[in-house]
Amino acid sequence: MMMVVMMVVMVVIVVVMVVMMMVVVVMVVVMMVVMVVVMVVIMVLMVMVMMVVMMVVVMMVVMVVVMVVVMMVVMVAIVVVMMVVMVMMMMVVMKRNLCSSRSDKCQEEEEEEEEEEEKKRKGKRNTSAGTSFLIWDVGGQEKIRPLWRSYTRCTDGIVFVVDSVDLERLEEARCELYKTAKLPENAQVPILVLANKQDLPGAKDPLEVERLLGIAELGNTHLWHIQPACAITGEGLDDALEHLYDMIHKQRRLAKTSKKRPR
Repeated sequence: MMMVVMMVVMVVIVVVMVVMMMVVVVMVVVMMVVMVVVMVVIMVLMVMVMMVVMMVVVMMVVMVVVMVVVMMVVMVAIVVVMMVVMVMMMMVVMKRNLCSSRSDKCQEEEEEEEEEEEKKRKGKRNTSAGTSFLIWDVGGQEKIRPLWRSYTRCTDGIVFVVDSVDLERLEEARCELYKTAKLPENAQVPILVLANKQDLPGAKDPLEVERLLGIAELGNTHLWHIQPACAITGEGLDDALEHLYDMIHKQRRLAKTSKKRPR
């Protein structure tokens, strides 16, 4: 009986040991499978990371190449523009040098030709102290004023006639005179202001007319003179034309001096 019991116990022990061994084997297999899966996942992740890194590197290389190409194109464009500007500046300087190197004789001939062309234009001629003027007489009505610009273009002088008695008209004349003088084509053109109707009571003297017209606001951009006159008697007209003649020639001398001045 004892032998049977011992055999049963031994069988149970063997069975338990076999079961334990099987459990251990299963656990080992499971652990190995888990390790393999983990390793595979890690390898896949590493491959993906490497691919991402490679893509980033490739993109950076492409961006660097594009930036270098763009910078080279910009630099080439800047160099070309600078060369064009330098060539244009050299051409301008050469042209100015050629113009400034003209002799006085050539300049006088050009001035004579211009005077001949002016003489061919239609108009009225007045003569004072042996000087001939080609004068365009335009009205002062408001609807005619926009046409003044056509007559003052390429002129040597402007004669502006005002009523030295009518204060309201003087204020209006001030605005029109300022607009006419500030036109680009009238820059540096001498201005003669005739303060008419000096024979009437209440006529303003030249200093008062100067103040009312604000002609001093023109500054040094124009030579100007205010001449008291009377259109009925002709008083002051000869002196006015003498002043106009002097201002025109002074302005021409100034222009000639500025042309001869070295740049």
